[in-house]
Amino acid sequence: MKNISKFSLLILVIMLFVACTGCSNSGSPPSYTSEIDINDIDWKFDTTTRYKEVVPCLNFTNNSKVPIVEITFKTKLKKEFTQEQFIVSSIKDYERLKSTLGEITLGETAMYAWSNERAEPGQNINNALFHIGNSALVVNGVSACDMVEPLNVTITYDGTDGHQHEVLYDFETKKTYLDQ
Repeated sequence: MKNISKFSLLILVIMLFVACTGCSNSGSPPSYTSEIDINDIDWKFDTTTRYKEVVPCLNFTNNSKVPIVEITFKTKLKKEFTQEQFIVSSIKDYERLKSTLGEITLGETAMYAWSNERAEPGQNINNALFHIGNSALVVNGVSACDMVEPLNVTITYDGTDGHQHEVLYDFETKKTYLDQ
């Protein structure tokens, strides 16, 4: 009886080994590298007019070989500025808005620009408005732009493999992260 249980245990160990070895090769996703490099995008901070006010915006040119379907460009406050300085310079009639909405805070993102306008290779996209923090409030006036620096950019694009991919570039670490 003791020999049968040792034999059964040995068979079980061998079966687990074979099963695990087989899974490690066949279950791994295919390797994929980004088809967009941060240097493929020409960025330009600019201004546009919205409701007779000059507001900051992001313009970009897609110099990659694949279409961009969505882009989010985030900034953070420079160390020498406070949240309050930024918010006061970014929101017209801040005190009136504060009494309506309550205190406004930023978090890690000072302002962001977002566009879901499809950019084919070589195409320019203009006037992606900057918003405050993670809110829908549009930044008013351009002085706030002097208080921020790039944080990261997330780009969603149509890959040549027929799937959409998302790539995030971190300006501080200068690293690219690919969502497979």
